[in-house]
Amino acid sequence: MPFKDIFKRQVEDLFNTKSTQRNPSLGDDVRNEFDRVLGDAIDPGREEREAARRAADLERTRTQTGLGQMVRIDGLAGDWEAVEMFHFDETSVSFTLVDRQSGETAQLSAVDDGTVILDSPADQHGGTAPGAFWRTETATGIRLDGVELTADQTRRVRVTCDLRGDFPPDEPYEEQDYSG
Repeated sequence: MPFKDIFKRQVEDLFNTKSTQRNPSLGDDVRNEFDRVLGDAIDPGREEREAARRAADLERTRTQTGLGQMVRIDGLAGDWEAVEMFHFDETSVSFTLVDRQSGETAQLSAVDDGTVILDSPADQHGGTAPGAFWRTETATGIRLDGVELTADQTRRVRVTCDLRGDFPPDEPYEEQDYSG
C-alpha cells in the first residue's frame, strides 16, 4: 500500500476519534494541515510559487498607471490613487483606488441620492454626502471634503477627494435598458 494511502487512512482514523467529534474545529485544523502537507509532498515549492505570484500581482497593481488623482482616507493607511473609473448609468460612478504602498485595492462609489460607499480591504464604509456625485455631458466624478464614512459605531474613516473621469469622445454616453 503506498505511503500516501496509509497516511490518509491514519488521518481519517484521527478524524473519527472522540476528541475531534467533541471539537469539530480541531478536525478542520487537522484537515487543513493535512491538505497543506499533502500538497507540499505532491507539489514541492507550490506555496512559495503562489506567494511569489501574489507578490508579483500586488506589485503590478501597485505600479499600474493611475489617473493622477489622489484620495485622502484618514483612518485607513496608505497612499490611495484613483486608477480607473466605472460609470454604469447617469446616476452613479465608481473609482477603483490603489494603495501605492501595498498594492491593495479599494472601490469608492457615489450615487446621485448622496450615498457614498468605500469598499476597502479592511471593511465597507458608507455614509451620505449630498452633492458628492456630479455629472456633466462629458465627465463625471466624486467630490468629498472630509466626509465621514462608517462601518459600525467604532470604525470610521474620513475621505477627501476630487475625482473626475471623462467620457471617451468616441463613445458618447447612452442610457442602457437592462429590463428585458
